[in-house]
This record gives sequence, C-alpha cells and structure tokens, in this order.
Amino acid sequence: MTLLIAPLLAGCGSHDATTSHRASGLPDPTPAIACCLAPRGTEVSGVLVGIGGPSSADVQHWAGTIRAHGRVLSTVPTDSRGHFSVRLPAGSYRFTATSPSYDGGRVACRATQVVRVLPHEPSHVRVICQLR
Repeated sequence: MTLLIAPLLAGCGSHDATTSHRASGLPDPTPAIACCLAPRGTEVSGVLVGIGGPSSADVQHWAGTIRAHGRVLSTVPTDSRGHFSVRLPAGSYRFTATSPSYDGGRVACRATQVVRVLPHEPSHVRVICQLR
C-alpha cells in the first residue's frame, strides 16, 4: 500500500497538490490548503515618567494610560510603576500618556521621538511628563 501525503506550503493561500500524481495510477490527493495565523505584532515596552521640576527631584514613575497612535490606535494601562507592554504591527507610532499624577490626567505627556516598530525587533519607549 502506498500512502501519499500532500505537501503544505509555508506561505498563505492554497496549493493544488494534484500535479504529477496522475502517472502513478493512484487517485489524486485532495488539494491542501495552507494558512497563516494573523501576525501577532512586535512587542513594544516602555515606561511613563515625570522628570524635571526642582533640581533635587528624582525621576518619578507614574501609573497611567498609554496610547500608541499609528497604523493602529492602541490604548494600554501601565502598572503602578509606569511600566507597560503592547504588541503592535510594524509601522511608525507616536506615544502619548495621561496620568492622574500629572495635572489630574487632563494634560497629555509625550515620547520625545516617533517609534518605528519593525517585525521581530522589540522596542522600548519612554513617555515623559515634563515637570515644572
């Protein structure tokens, strides 16, 4: 008894595995379908901090809400020390944040640069609330 196994493709789409099996005299195998999972995105981690103010003031880590603006809009909470993590598809993103510790959450804080998210390359961003 001969067993034929239809090969699966590594890419997305469909593949007709019936080619060149007719010469064996065996029935053609059922066409195989190869599929891909939706991309999970790349991890971007970061921290929300307050800096500046009196010269003796240390960096302050604040809880708050982070927003990534770019190919998609994503909103994630920080932990109590301002740390966060979010998965985003490749693209360029601006990060903003609000925190009850900074002007009662009414004023947005910003990262100093646009973050370019690349596939399979984790990124880190620091969102800063400038203290006076």
